Amino acid sequence: MKYSELIKVIICNVILYIICFLILPNVFTNFYPRSNEATCLFFAMHIVITFLFMMFCSMKMRYYLISDVIYLILMFIYSGGAYGIGISKIDLDGLYSSVSKSGDLFGSAVTILIVLVIQFAIKGLVFILKKITCKKNKGEMING
Repeated sequence: MKYSELIKVIICNVILYIICFLILPNVFTNFYPRSNEATCLFFAMHIVITFLFMMFCSMKMRYYLISDVIYLILMFIYSGGAYGIGISKIDLDGLYSSVSKSGDLFGSAVTILIVLVIQFAIKGLVFILKKITCKKNKGEMING
């Protein structure tokens, strides 16, 4: 196990946590604690940052799985109700919802499962892109 790659992936998830749970809720206060826009921002940040880290740092999913455990712990510690994590008694009109610790574990687990699916999809995309660019570079070396 290359610890430098693992540390880079952990840094990736800490950066995601800081952006998604500390910066975005304070910048876009009208979207939080929950809205469709907030959820789109959350997953857009995950897609962009995970793509960049997989392209330039590490594609090894075992590192992402280890760092996702840390990310899950950070999400469980967070109790701001962003993205619906920890919100219980959700009514359709949203007037009677409240934040409680009982919903944190379930909301965090569902969120981390969705993040894992995104990470696996991005890994496949990055793998295909790297194969295409590798073949293109080999073709240029032969022809050039």
